[in-house]
Amino acid sequence: MQRLTRTPITENNRNTINALQHFYSIKKLLEPHLPPSTFSLFAQPQIKSDIVEWYSPLQGQPIKVDIVQDHPTLIARLDQRLNDIRHTAKQLQHQQKITESEYQQIQQLLQGANHDSREIYQVNGDPVIVAWGMGKEIVKPITPPVSAVAPATVASRKHLCCWLLPLLLLLLALFFILWWFWLKPQPAVVAPVAEPVIEKPVEEKKPELVETPKPVEIKEEVKPEEPKIEEPNIEEESKEDLPVSEPTIVAPKPEVQKAACVPKNIVTTERDKMVIVFDNSYSMLWSLSETNRSIQQFIDYSSRYGATNRDLAYMQRTPNRLGSAKKAASQVIDQIGNNMDIGLISLTVCPSAKNHGFFGVNQRGKLKKTIKGMWPREGGVSGTPLYSGLQKAASMLDGKKKESFILLISDGEDNCSNKNICQLARKIAKSQPKLKVNVVDIGSAGAANCVAHATGGKVFQANSAKQVTNMINQAIQPVTKQVCE
Repeated sequence: MQRLTRTPITENNRNTINALQHFYSIKKLLEPHLPPSTFSLFAQPQIKSDIVEWYSPLQGQPIKVDIVQDHPTLIARLDQRLNDIRHTAKQLQHQQKITESEYQQIQQLLQGANHDSREIYQVNGDPVIVAWGMGKEIVKPITPPVSAVAPATVASRKHLCCWLLPLLLLLLALFFILWWFWLKPQPAVVAPVAEPVIEKPVEEKKPELVETPKPVEIKEEVKPEEPKIEEPNIEEESKEDLPVSEPTIVAPKPEVQKAACVPKNIVTTERDKMVIVFDNSYSMLWSLSETNRSIQQFIDYSSRYGATNRDLAYMQRTPNRLGSAKKAASQVIDQIGNNMDIGLISLTVCPSAKNHGFFGVNQRGKLKKTIKGMWPREGGVSGTPLYSGLQKAASMLDGKKKESFILLISDGEDNCSNKNICQLARKIAKSQPKLKVNVVDIGSAGAANCVAHATGGKVFQANSAKQVTNMINQAIQPVTKQVCE
């Protein structure tokens, strides 16, 4: 925190001290909804007897901007951040997350940014407003309209009298001519006789007999142990593009099923197999404390004006999507039945997913270590090859004669290919009818919901660290059977 300057408190601005004292409560209120760089726009006031000291958390040499017109880029960035604060305040007020008094305090802060007392500093390319709220709001002067009629001179009045009398005589003559035409008798006009309108009688319709509905016999609904999955009857390739209904979305706290067991004498060649498709792309680094909208706002802002390392660290603060998914996946691996070999597919870079192969029961520790060590690749090549990942995972499993299972953990849609993942899922369902895909949708993006629907699986939405753990635990229930002792 560095001090930029000092401002004396005079009798003219003493009544604005109360507004400065609200700054830190407003800052605490808005900071969770804005990037850190946005609120660093306002220098932080510290009131000391008869002066106000202004501080900034930004590091670097502060440079005072004397002529605003010479810094259009800096002023554009300043205006953008003021608009972000204004938009966020309106949204919070609409959602009733702030009181009317708090909203007015934010408006007073925004007005203070346009006071005649303000000074603008530049710190590493970022604008900082100093001495805000200590003057009067700058109002553009309104120029009074100039009268279109100039005062007449004596000469013009004399000239007016010369032609005014003939004009009056002409108007009087026109009046008598119009009066004569008005009183002149007009020939009678015989109005044509219209044909009479014959209304035809409307035939009275006999009321239709309404058949009394027979009482419906209510039968008790019996829930089957396993839902029957009907294969889609699609004869032509074009019919696969028809819209499908939404898959079943599981609530954050579904009922935990009791784990069963399978016989102990299992031959190695008959071991069951499953595959975990794990999204390890850059987007998985976003904090779970941020909404999809705030993340998109940060991305849009960064692409236009850039972002500091401090801003980026704030948007990726813990708990983030990747860390929570790693922790939850490592925990559920020990719950997966010991008759199951686990395959791993990671979605890290374009154009294709990476196949890590299968891990046996004695390799569960190695599998957890592999997941724990995964990290998005830097340098702008990170991506989510979702289509490729599902395609490779399905090729690793039977799904025709034996029950097979895929756990898909992702937070977004495929940005490596324009291929239709929903079409791929329907083809897999036709060729591998015993293959089921459960989807853990982190951030509720909904990109892979159709995959769960086509294969008879379920979607588990997760928007917090606790929900990520809970949903992955529930999604893995179909394969948690242990070998009986």
